Amino acid sequence: MKYSGKFLLSVMALAVLAAAPACTSQTVSGKPLAELTYDHIQPLYVSAENIDVVDNYNPSADPRDVSSRFPTPPDIAVRRWAERRLQPGVGTGTLKFVIDSVTAYETGTGPQGTLERWTKQGGLTKYDVVMKLSLSKQTDARMGNSQHSFNVTRSVSIPDNWSIAQREAEMQRFVEEIVSAVDSAVMDVLSSESLITVTGVSPIAPATPTYGAGSAAPEVGREQHQNGEDLQSSYNH
Repeated sequence: MKYSGKFLLSVMALAVLAAAPACTSQTVSGKPLAELTYDHIQPLYVSAENIDVVDNYNPSADPRDVSSRFPTPPDIAVRRWAERRLQPGVGTGTLKFVIDSVTAYETGTGPQGTLERWTKQGGLTKYDVVMKLSLSKQTDARMGNSQHSFNVTRSVSIPDNWSIAQREAEMQRFVEEIVSAVDSAVMDVLSSESLITVTGVSPIAPATPTYGAGSAAPEVGREQHQNGEDLQSSYNH
Protein backbone atom coordinates (compact mmCIF):
# COMPACT_ATOMS: atom_id res chain seq x y z
CA MET A 1 0.00 0.00 0.00
CA LYS A 2 1.36 3.42 -0.98
CA TYR A 3 0.95 6.57 1.12
CA SER A 4 1.29 10.14 0.00
CA GLY A 5 3.92 12.45 1.47
CA LYS A 6 1.23 14.61 3.11
CA PHE A 7 -0.29 11.56 4.84
CA LEU A 8 3.09 10.46 6.24
CA LEU A 9 3.82 14.01 7.45
CA SER A 10 0.46 14.13 9.21
CA VAL A 11 1.14 10.79 10.94
CA MET A 12 4.54 12.05 12.09
CA ALA A 13 2.99 15.25 13.48
CA LEU A 14 0.35 13.29 15.39
CA ALA A 15 3.01 11.03 16.85
CA VAL A 16 5.03 13.98 18.12
CA LEU A 17 1.95 15.63 19.58
CA ALA A 18 0.99 12.42 21.37
CA ALA A 19 4.42 12.29 22.98
CA ALA A 20 4.29 15.92 24.14
CA PRO A 21 3.28 16.77 27.73
CA ALA A 22 -0.45 17.15 28.26
CA CYS A 23 -1.75 20.66 28.93
CA THR A 24 -3.43 21.23 32.28
CA SER A 25 -4.81 24.11 34.25
CA GLN A 26 -2.69 23.21 37.27
CA THR A 27 0.94 23.85 38.08
CA VAL A 28 3.51 21.25 37.17
CA SER A 29 3.52 20.09 40.79
CA GLY A 30 -0.16 19.18 40.43
CA LYS A 31 -1.40 21.97 42.72
CA PRO A 32 -3.48 25.00 41.72
CA LEU A 33 -1.50 28.14 40.97
CA ALA A 34 -1.23 30.29 44.10
CA GLU A 35 -2.95 33.68 43.85
CA LEU A 36 -0.87 36.79 44.43
CA THR A 37 -2.57 38.46 47.39
CA TYR A 38 0.36 39.84 49.45
CA ASP A 39 -1.76 39.33 52.55
CA HIS A 40 1.26 38.45 54.69
CA ILE A 41 3.69 41.06 53.37
CA GLN A 42 5.62 43.12 55.92
CA PRO A 43 3.99 46.59 56.13
CA LEU A 44 5.96 49.70 55.27
CA TYR A 45 4.89 52.50 57.61
CA VAL A 46 5.22 55.95 56.10
CA SER A 47 4.94 59.49 57.42
CA ALA A 48 1.35 60.11 56.39
CA GLU A 49 -2.09 60.10 57.94
CA ASN A 50 -3.73 58.52 54.89
CA ILE A 51 -2.73 56.27 52.01
CA ASP A 52 -4.48 56.62 48.65
CA VAL A 53 -3.93 53.85 46.09
CA VAL A 54 -5.32 54.61 42.62
CA ASP A 55 -5.43 52.19 39.67
CA ASN A 56 -5.98 54.10 36.41
CA TYR A 57 -5.27 51.12 34.17
CA ASN A 58 -7.79 50.88 31.33
CA PRO A 59 -7.83 47.42 29.67
CA SER A 60 -9.56 48.78 26.58
CA ALA A 61 -7.12 51.66 26.02
CA ASP A 62 -4.72 49.62 23.86
CA PRO A 63 -5.97 46.74 21.67
CA ARG A 64 -2.49 45.20 21.69
CA ASP A 65 -2.39 44.97 25.48
CA VAL A 66 -2.58 41.36 26.77
CA SER A 67 -2.41 42.03 30.51
CA SER A 68 -5.63 40.08 31.04
CA ARG A 69 -3.92 36.88 29.82
CA PHE A 70 -1.70 36.76 32.90
CA PRO A 71 -2.93 34.57 35.77
CA THR A 72 -2.76 37.75 37.88
CA PRO A 73 -2.74 40.90 35.72
CA PRO A 74 0.18 43.22 36.59
CA ASP A 75 -1.98 46.16 37.70
CA ILE A 76 -4.01 43.98 40.09
CA ALA A 77 -0.85 42.50 41.62
CA VAL A 78 0.73 45.95 42.11
CA ARG A 79 -2.49 47.39 43.52
CA ARG A 80 -2.75 44.55 46.06
CA TRP A 81 0.90 45.06 46.95
CA ALA A 82 0.39 48.81 47.51
CA GLU A 83 -2.77 48.36 49.60
CA ARG A 84 -0.98 45.97 51.96
CA ARG A 85 2.59 47.30 51.83
CA LEU A 86 1.99 51.04 52.29
CA GLN A 87 0.54 51.79 55.71
CA PRO A 88 0.02 55.12 57.53
CA GLY A 89 2.43 55.81 60.37
CA VAL A 90 3.15 58.92 62.40
CA GLY A 91 2.61 61.98 60.23
CA THR A 92 0.13 64.17 58.42
CA GLY A 93 -1.14 64.47 54.88
CA THR A 94 -1.82 61.83 52.25
CA LEU A 95 0.61 59.60 50.41
CA LYS A 96 -0.81 58.88 46.96
CA PHE A 97 0.36 55.94 44.84
CA VAL A 98 -0.99 55.84 41.29
CA ILE A 99 -0.81 53.17 38.59
CA ASP A 100 -1.00 55.52 35.63
CA SER A 101 -0.90 52.91 32.86
CA VAL A 102 0.14 49.35 32.04
CA THR A 103 0.96 47.76 28.70
CA ALA A 104 1.84 44.12 28.10
CA TYR A 105 2.73 43.30 24.52
CA GLU A 106 3.04 39.77 23.15
CA THR A 107 5.26 38.82 20.22
CA GLY A 108 6.13 35.39 18.87
CA THR A 109 9.27 34.03 17.24
CA GLY A 110 8.37 30.79 15.51
CA PRO A 111 10.56 27.97 14.12
CA GLN A 112 11.21 27.69 10.41
CA GLY A 113 10.22 24.10 9.59
CA THR A 114 6.61 23.08 8.84
CA LEU A 115 6.64 20.19 11.30
CA GLU A 116 8.19 22.38 14.00
CA ARG A 117 5.47 25.00 13.53
CA TRP A 118 2.74 22.38 13.84
CA THR A 119 4.20 20.95 17.02
CA LYS A 120 5.33 24.30 18.52
CA GLN A 121 8.90 23.06 18.86
CA GLY A 122 11.52 25.81 19.10
CA GLY A 123 9.23 28.85 19.19
CA LEU A 124 9.16 31.55 21.86
CA THR A 125 6.51 33.98 23.06
CA LYS A 126 7.88 37.24 24.41
CA TYR A 127 6.04 39.53 26.81
CA ASP A 128 7.12 43.18 27.23
CA VAL A 129 5.52 44.94 30.19
CA VAL A 130 5.76 48.66 30.92
CA MET A 131 4.19 50.18 34.03
CA LYS A 132 3.97 53.94 34.48
CA LEU A 133 3.64 54.88 38.14
CA SER A 134 3.63 57.97 40.30
CA LEU A 135 4.07 58.68 44.01
CA SER A 136 3.26 61.94 45.77
CA LYS A 137 2.95 63.27 49.29
CA GLN A 138 0.28 65.94 49.57
CA THR A 139 -0.05 68.72 52.19
CA ASP A 140 3.33 68.13 53.78
CA ALA A 141 6.05 70.73 54.16
CA ARG A 142 8.88 68.39 53.17
CA MET A 143 7.49 67.25 49.83
CA GLY A 144 4.67 69.72 49.33
CA ASN A 145 2.59 68.50 46.40
CA SER A 146 5.54 67.20 44.42
CA GLN A 147 5.21 64.08 42.32
CA HIS A 148 7.72 61.34 41.61
CA SER A 149 7.01 59.60 38.30
CA PHE A 150 8.80 56.45 37.19
CA ASN A 151 8.53 53.53 34.80
CA VAL A 152 9.16 49.87 35.53
CA THR A 153 9.85 47.70 32.48
CA ARG A 154 10.40 43.97 32.24
CA SER A 155 10.50 41.36 29.46
CA VAL A 156 10.32 37.58 29.46
CA SER A 157 10.43 34.95 26.70
CA ILE A 158 8.64 31.64 27.28
CA PRO A 159 9.03 28.51 25.09
CA ASP A 160 5.88 27.65 23.13
CA ASN A 161 6.29 23.94 23.80
CA TRP A 162 5.80 24.35 27.54
CA SER A 163 2.56 23.07 29.02
CA ILE A 164 -0.14 25.53 30.05
CA ALA A 165 0.81 24.88 33.68
CA GLN A 166 4.48 25.73 33.07
CA ARG A 167 3.62 28.90 31.14
CA GLU A 168 1.18 30.13 33.79
CA ALA A 169 3.66 29.44 36.59
CA GLU A 170 6.38 31.43 34.80
CA MET A 171 4.00 34.29 33.94
CA GLN A 172 2.98 34.46 37.60
CA ARG A 173 6.63 34.52 38.68
CA PHE A 174 7.26 37.24 36.10
CA VAL A 175 4.52 39.40 37.64
CA GLU A 176 6.14 38.86 41.05
CA GLU A 177 9.38 40.13 39.53
CA ILE A 178 7.57 43.28 38.36
CA VAL A 179 6.10 43.84 41.83
CA SER A 180 9.56 43.40 43.36
CA ALA A 181 10.92 46.12 41.04
CA VAL A 182 8.05 48.44 41.98
CA ASP A 183 8.70 47.77 45.67
CA SER A 184 12.38 48.71 45.34
CA ALA A 185 11.59 51.86 43.36
CA VAL A 186 9.00 53.07 45.87
CA MET A 187 11.29 52.34 48.83
CA ASP A 188 14.06 54.37 47.15
CA VAL A 189 11.76 57.39 46.75
CA LEU A 190 10.40 57.18 50.30
CA SER A 191 13.89 56.75 51.74
CA SER A 192 15.24 59.72 49.81
CA GLU A 193 12.44 61.87 51.26
CA SER A 194 12.82 60.44 54.81
CA LEU A 195 9.21 59.29 54.81
CA ILE A 196 9.72 55.78 56.23
CA THR A 197 8.82 55.91 59.92
CA VAL A 198 9.82 52.33 60.87
CA THR A 199 13.27 51.20 59.77
CA GLY A 200 14.50 47.67 59.15
CA VAL A 201 12.01 46.78 56.41
CA SER A 202 13.66 44.91 53.53
CA PRO A 203 12.63 45.06 49.86
CA ILE A 204 10.59 42.06 48.78
CA ALA A 205 12.03 39.49 46.40
CA PRO A 206 10.10 37.44 43.83
CA ALA A 207 9.59 33.77 44.53
CA THR A 208 11.56 31.15 42.63
CA PRO A 209 9.37 29.03 40.33
CA THR A 210 8.93 25.40 41.36
CA TYR A 211 8.96 22.65 38.75
CA GLY A 212 8.24 18.95 38.95
CA ALA A 213 10.37 16.85 41.29
CA GLY A 214 13.48 15.60 39.58
CA SER A 215 13.15 17.95 36.60
CA ALA A 216 15.29 20.98 35.89
CA ALA A 217 13.73 24.36 35.35
CA PRO A 218 13.60 25.13 31.59
CA GLU A 219 15.59 28.12 30.46
CA VAL A 220 13.64 31.35 30.18
CA GLY A 221 14.82 34.56 28.57
CA ARG A 222 14.54 37.75 30.62
CA GLU A 223 15.52 41.29 29.77
CA GLN A 224 15.94 44.55 31.61
CA HIS A 225 15.45 47.72 29.63
CA GLN A 226 17.19 51.09 29.72
CA ASN A 227 20.66 49.49 29.81
CA GLY A 228 19.79 47.36 32.80
CA GLU A 229 17.93 50.08 34.68
CA ASP A 230 14.39 49.28 35.69
CA LEU A 231 13.01 52.75 36.26
CA GLN A 232 13.15 56.30 35.05
CA SER A 233 12.33 58.94 37.64
CA SER A 234 11.38 62.55 37.16
CA TYR A 235 10.85 64.89 40.06
CA ASN A 236 8.36 67.67 39.50
CA HIS A 237 8.71 70.00 42.48
